[in-house]
Amino acid sequence: MHLPGWVPRNERDEVSIYGTAVLGDGRSVRVHLTDLSMEGCKAVSTEALGIGERLDLRIDGFDAVPVSVRWAVNETAGLRFEDGGTS
Repeated sequence: MHLPGWVPRNERDEVSIYGTAVLGDGRSVRVHLTDLSMEGCKAVSTEALGIGERLDLRIDGFDAVPVSVRWAVNETAGLRFEDGGTS
């Protein structure tokens, strides 16, 4: 049984990766990624992120990855990897 609004997704792997999310207004917030798949990840941030917000996810040693916030509860959010950036 699935709840209304449920969307199937690929399995995600548990991770513990720290990085930074650069918001559309240029501010940076610290994020902790706790799961990861080819399509997205779950992130706990130092402040609440808004559903639909686009930002750039930066992890040391990697290029910035554009993401959009698909869901958010307090400081935890589901991020989906996107094709375009915020800059």
